[in-house]
Amino acid sequence: MYYGPEIPEELWIKPQKPIGFFGKNNLSPEGKYMKSRRAIVIRARRRKYMKTIYYFVRRKYKEYIKNSRNISELMYWKYKLDSLPKDSSSTKFHHYCPISGRFRAYYSFFGLGRHFLREYVNMGYIPGVKPANW
Repeated sequence: MYYGPEIPEELWIKPQKPIGFFGKNNLSPEGKYMKSRRAIVIRARRRKYMKTIYYFVRRKYKEYIKNSRNISELMYWKYKLDSLPKDSSSTKFHHYCPISGRFRAYYSFFGLGRHFLREYVNMGYIPGVKPANW
């Protein structure tokens, strides 16, 4: 059974790997990551990569679901949407501190968790930010 147009080929082309994705074995050239949280950070990077690959396809399927004319067409596009990988959903992606692996108290402007943000501000690594009463 076929409904609607086929997904265009340019939506399936894999993009370049996101910044900070160095593969499974090494997270960064420095390798300054906590070993206990290494798998969590790798999983988060993989989910971010999957999200970028399937973003347009997922959006197109949702548009087809919204504009479906009958129940069989609706069920078909829902099946196609469900057949995509779970990790490609944007709700599965969380920001993690790349050094400590914490997902709480993550400051997206700096890309760090609160512990290492405080440490780097005190060392003067982040320009324009002064430590308060820490």
